[in-house]
Amino acid sequence: MLLAAAIGGFLAGAPGAIGGAAGVGVVAVGYAFSSVAVAWADSVAPSLVMTVGLTTYVFKFTLLGVVFFAVPGDWPGLRTMAVAMIVSILTWVGAQIWWTLRAEVPTVTYHLPPAGDHPIA
Repeated sequence: MLLAAAIGGFLAGAPGAIGGAAGVGVVAVGYAFSSVAVAWADSVAPSLVMTVGLTTYVFKFTLLGVVFFAVPGDWPGLRTMAVAMIVSILTWVGAQIWWTLRAEVPTVTYHLPPAGDHPIA
């Protein structure tokens, strides 16, 4: 958030700094909320994970839309806020992909028994 505010401030002054910080803040709140909600659903009833995940997905993008419609179109920090949101989303998704690809998830390799060794004959 500080980096986005610093870059926004350098490029567009105080409105750019506010826009950069607001863009990162909105994305961070949306993703943190959905992560906590999905983790909660998984701990309560794993069958709710998909429903809660999709609901929070709709919530996140509704939040982004509400923020864009609430901000005046001629506000000088609007472009900085939009860029900060896009960069934040790409960074978050990239970090999740990186973590998922490097996570040591236990797996099971199943080998079919040789023909004729089936327990049901």
